Amino acid sequence: MKQHIQLVYRFFAVLILGLVACPASGQDLIQRQLTKDDYNLWCRLETDKISENGRWISYALRYESRLDTLFVKSTYTSAKYEIAGALNGQFASEDIFACLDQKENLHLVNLISGNSILIKRVKKFDFSGDGRFLISLESNDDSSMNLTIRKKNGKLVQRIENVTQYAINNSGNALLYSTAQSGSQNAGLVNLKQKISIRDVIQNIHSDIKSLTLSEDGSTAAFYTQDSLSTHLYYYQLPSGSVSVLKDLPADSFDNKIITIDSSVPLKISDDNRSVFFAYKNSVHTIMQNPVVELWKNDDKYLYPNTVLAQSYNKPFLAVWYPKIKLAHPLSSEKYSWAALTGNQNYAMVADVLQYEPQYDLFAPMDYYLVNISTNEKDLIVSNQSGHIRYMQFSPNGSYICYYKNDSWHLYDINKKKSSNLTLNSSYSSEDLEDPLNRKKVSFEFYAWSSDGRSILFYDKYDIWQFFINGNPPIRLTNGKEKRIRFRFASLQKERKRSNYSSVKSLDININAKKIVEVFDTMNGASGYSVLDHEKGLQPLIFADARISNIRKAAKRDIYCFESENFDKSPTLVLKYEKESKLKTIAQTNPQQKSFYWGHSEMIHYKDYQNNTSSGALFYPAGYNPKKKYPMVVYIYEKLSHKVHHYITPSSRSTNGFNIAHLTSNGYFVLMPDIYYERGNTGISTTQCVESAVKEVIEKGLVDSFRVGIMGHSFGGYEVDFIITNSTMFAAAVSGAGVSDNIRGYLTVNSEFNNAEIWRFENQQYRMKGSFYEDKESYLRNSPVFNANKVNTPILIWTGKNDNNVKPEQSTAFFLALRRLNKKSVMLQYPNEGHTLLSKNPQEDLNNKIMEWFDYYLKDEYPKEWITSTDEKKSNLNP
Repeated sequence: MKQHIQLVYRFFAVLILGLVACPASGQDLIQRQLTKDDYNLWCRLETDKISENGRWISYALRYESRLDTLFVKSTYTSAKYEIAGALNGQFASEDIFACLDQKENLHLVNLISGNSILIKRVKKFDFSGDGRFLISLESNDDSSMNLTIRKKNGKLVQRIENVTQYAINNSGNALLYSTAQSGSQNAGLVNLKQKISIRDVIQNIHSDIKSLTLSEDGSTAAFYTQDSLSTHLYYYQLPSGSVSVLKDLPADSFDNKIITIDSSVPLKISDDNRSVFFAYKNSVHTIMQNPVVELWKNDDKYLYPNTVLAQSYNKPFLAVWYPKIKLAHPLSSEKYSWAALTGNQNYAMVADVLQYEPQYDLFAPMDYYLVNISTNEKDLIVSNQSGHIRYMQFSPNGSYICYYKNDSWHLYDINKKKSSNLTLNSSYSSEDLEDPLNRKKVSFEFYAWSSDGRSILFYDKYDIWQFFINGNPPIRLTNGKEKRIRFRFASLQKERKRSNYSSVKSLDININAKKIVEVFDTMNGASGYSVLDHEKGLQPLIFADARISNIRKAAKRDIYCFESENFDKSPTLVLKYEKESKLKTIAQTNPQQKSFYWGHSEMIHYKDYQNNTSSGALFYPAGYNPKKKYPMVVYIYEKLSHKVHHYITPSSRSTNGFNIAHLTSNGYFVLMPDIYYERGNTGISTTQCVESAVKEVIEKGLVDSFRVGIMGHSFGGYEVDFIITNSTMFAAAVSGAGVSDNIRGYLTVNSEFNNAEIWRFENQQYRMKGSFYEDKESYLRNSPVFNANKVNTPILIWTGKNDNNVKPEQSTAFFLALRRLNKKSVMLQYPNEGHTLLSKNPQEDLNNKIMEWFDYYLKDEYPKEWITSTDEKKSNLNP
């Protein structure tokens, strides 16, 4: 067998961060203007991991050229390793680090000795849960693969040939694999505890083994076998080694149904190891043939395109199997196709997604039923309830369901079969917040259950609340409202949400343990982290007039690393001990910035349409001279002031033509104001907010009031289109992929989702009060194309010709309106591009043309030919 392993000797070395020489510092530093040719020097910092005792940190520098490097840095010494082209890695305790590079080489680094081993042709790898063993799947010349188990130092322990796949349980103490050779397949189970041992699960199966699945504790396994005729489900149990097989579904509960494999209904073993959740579908599926005519009916549940799409796919459904008692029955079905499991998997929640169709909300309401998985009994829990994925939460212990309805969170006790209002009539004062998905005001946002099952953690606009299931008064765990400081639990990798079939598995956290909390000052953009201690309360960790983000904590010590940045300070990777105030710099990115003029940023404040204080992020041009007045570009999309301290790597390849550093390096101020909306007057309230923000900057004496431009993309494109119909403040505009005709947009079928766009206007971003037929005046008043005669601002319009989100016809309609009115406008349509531009050449072309457009209208520079010439061939539009 060909060896894939190679020893490589390394030395400790202090490596230069980045791929450029560090410029001169101090008084001898000579700065110059940044150009597009310099952009390739810049990189992005990606913090990877911190070892369990905090002695090592891994991070990557990512370049637009993709010449990336992964670093592993000691937090105690100057020792540092670099692996070119590597992806995210893993630590095995404090002495070993492993990572895969882009060429499928596995680098196994001994962090103490400096030696490393290179293992070639590795498809994937893992460490065992205790970090003692390295598992890798390695390919051979004949396309076969070996599963190799080594000690973490690289010493071979076991090699299994002809392996097709493997899976490890969450604890990392068991591994399930399959092999294929000479037309037959086998499966085996590896014990990854103190001593490696292997047990055969099945042998000589003449079907493909698929979807290897292990239970949480590694004592049971499940998988499918599939050939051209059938799919079977297997269940294996330790210590007996017994194997159960489900071949045919019982006809009394599965009429003409068969077992199937589908990623949307993943195979799962219950936490108690008693049952297996699997997918099934109709045994016969008839695909709709091309009809002579399409039949669209007003009372159809779905629009015709969605019906055709649904009928082209033999949809899978969820079922449960009890191997010991040889019982299987369906949980979801064609009627009740929505399904999710309760925390202990004793019940399933099901609903009919079509029940209230046709309807015009982002999330269709449904009646939710709770099904006892053992008995198949079904009870109605709540009717006409929003299908919002975040509005139905299941407690991890399986006792409760929490759902949001009628502006309150309700708690359903599964055992008592009783609901109670959890957040109404309590003696507290909370601040409403806007749901990020449907833009509706909600009193609280669900975050997590406490792991002891006694309470639920919620967010309001600023604070974290703890509500108790027993009815005790809620506790506000933070005090952000008074100073407009927002507190949120930090999103750590191990707490990320997981799929629960049609829903999302709820988070649960140990509220009695220390928890990291994000802190953000909404008034000035300062940010940081605190530690929420059950006994001591909120303990500050770091807070600065900067963007502090991407925190990691050592598993066994109170050691943290995070990124710190400002618009004028490239991200720094910082180490912090909880009980020490001193910070240690691990990595400082982009040192070459010191050789160039750079801008800075600040938060400004102004009054919105209701005379409330609003905020905006203002970015100064590179090499700012207070004796000059500059041109300014305003970029709009709802609320953006929170980006005031974001560092932006300069680029001329953004997907929507906007890059702050690109503009500031070319002598522009950039303003990103927060916009607050009045329902029924979306465009008008947008105009009032934006004009107020611009006036605030002009009054500071920073900007030439005759040289202000505006740009936006998607909904921001709509906002730009409307603003220039109601404002004479702007000398030039750029609108990308925006809706210009509200009526046409309202009555459009979105070809990406095959539904009518009505919901966006009535119940989401466009914030109308009702249907067009209930309030025609508001729709027309806020529609750019119906007010195009008032436009006096030259506008550059762009769109992707394959945009399925906002139809290119929306851009064309606004262009044609302006053309008919003889208003200055140019439209760019990019073939083979969608809602954003993904290809290099179109990206560069758009970024260049936007800069040339603003340079002409805001700087009086000589215009490029594409701006001023007429009847020019499209092939000549490119520079």
